[in-house]
Amino acid sequence: MKSLFDDLGSASHNLKQKIKGKMDNSPTLEINGINLILGETISEGGYGFIIKCMEQGTGKKYVLKKSICPNEERSLVAQAECKFLASVQDTSHIVKCFGVKRVKQDNSDVYYCLLEYMPEGSLFEFMEKKQNERFSEATCLKIFRQICDGIQVMHHMNPPLQHRDLKIENVLFDGENFKLCDFGSVTTDIVDFK
Repeated sequence: MKSLFDDLGSASHNLKQKIKGKMDNSPTLEINGINLILGETISEGGYGFIIKCMEQGTGKKYVLKKSICPNEERSLVAQAECKFLASVQDTSHIVKCFGVKRVKQDNSDVYYCLLEYMPEGSLFEFMEKKQNERFSEATCLKIFRQICDGIQVMHHMNPPLQHRDLKIENVLFDGENFKLCDFGSVTTDIVDFK
């Protein structure tokens, strides 16, 4: 048993060493009482990063969305996404948020959203892994139904919300369920096409 704990301690030490000097000056971050060790950046966009992380002590895996907001407009977008994620009660088909944090960094607001870890990646990656297989009708219907269930949660909020960026990269898979993610374009605006 001692060697197991030695291995865990060594792995934690190695992870801390690897991430020093990367995205954040500090290899740890606390959000909502959860102390995190930051890991590798797994994705990045125009104003943000998706970072693997784990809880100190338990080793529970999470994903951290870091949104850098150099101006008021970007800050409002990040605030809206964080507000939506924090308000969602039904997370069976929407990625679960465990907490949000706002900090000042180099004259910019930085928003952190601590999200559940989805080990199988996106629907795009799921399809890519199975590119030589034909999906059964049941599998296609399961994926479609779960995406629709996530959209239904958004449309039944008060006021109703629109995702506005649905694509296979914004649907994540945990091995059992497909869940919507990336709510940076969420809006309550109603577009009249008449």
